[in-house]
Amino acid sequence: MSYRVVIVEAEDTPDPRDVLAAAIRAGDVGRVSDLLLSLPPPPPLAFGLLQACSFGNRDILELLLDACTPSELPSLLAAPADRRGRSPLHFAAANGDWAAAQLLLARGADVDAVSKDGLTPCAYAAAAGHRGVMDLLLDAGAAADKAANDGSTPLLLAAEGGHAHCVASLLRRGADPNTTTNDGTSPLLAALEGGHRQAVEALLAAGAQPGGTTDGRTVLHWAAHHGMVKVLEELLAKGDSASVDAADEAGETALLLAARRGHAQAVQLLLQHGAATDKPNSAGITPLIAATLFGHDATVAALLARGAGTTVRDATFKRTPLHFAALADAEPVARLLLQHGADATAVDTSGATPMDLAVEYECTMVVRVFTSRS
Repeated sequence: MSYRVVIVEAEDTPDPRDVLAAAIRAGDVGRVSDLLLSLPPPPPLAFGLLQACSFGNRDILELLLDACTPSELPSLLAAPADRRGRSPLHFAAANGDWAAAQLLLARGADVDAVSKDGLTPCAYAAAAGHRGVMDLLLDAGAAADKAANDGSTPLLLAAEGGHAHCVASLLRRGADPNTTTNDGTSPLLAALEGGHRQAVEALLAAGAQPGGTTDGRTVLHWAAHHGMVKVLEELLAKGDSASVDAADEAGETALLLAARRGHAQAVQLLLQHGAATDKPNSAGITPLIAATLFGHDATVAALLARGAGTTVRDATFKRTPLHFAALADAEPVARLLLQHGADATAVDTSGATPMDLAVEYECTMVVRVFTSRS
């Protein structure tokens, strides 16, 4: 006699959290209500609150809050809802859900609850640019200058994201424009690094001081990099005469950064304030070479008018600005350089003249410039 073993697999019991999450995502109030009665006790209310705030359904959020007993509600609202230690109010703030945030506050949510990284709901709202929710939290007593573990404040996060309306609101409510993170980043530096002009102007108007660096770059570097002429004027008026030639970790000055991006007005302003015309970076690239590389003829003209050297050479190939104009096939720039005495016969480390490079790389516009001169 033979026997056959038959294995019968029981159906997997679905996780109550998954079932509840699916109903919340679908916005099915009736289904959520039924689940609260039918799921094995205790129902996953903390998880449900997080899901309701994540998906922005006020009716379901209110239903879940009503399902909490008065004794358990405070702990559910305060308990970390995810691995990062964020509360339901954090999620409402991050999503800009004013109605959910208002409801949670009315039920006793801690307005200054902190996540594991020390961020408050107000910080989340500011970082995402949700001014309405941010103002609601501030009106409810949120600390405008509450710093996270890394020193980031709501103001710095708003400035970093370029949310000028949030920056202005925080400043009106007394946020300090000169707080810094643990690594020395200020709201002004963060806004300038991102090129957020309106946020920068609001911070300067509130008395932000031009301190701090990122990779050696000061606020002056970043203003020059983004061509913020008005901001540059204000920073130069506040700074000392030596700061205009400060170099970042790559040896680059504000003038070189402005020249590389073709910000001719910024270049002229920096030169008027005494910027060193030919100060090179660690690779031997001067402002004139940087402008030439990208064919910024107006910037090249501004530098040449201030006496920028046409005989300077980079550190690697020992090429002059005219060599780089040839490689870029920048005809107007090549003409400007030649008009200011650039040597068309200068050779680089390989023995190539600007004309040689133009021919080798088929830079036809510049070839015409040289042949017409011949």
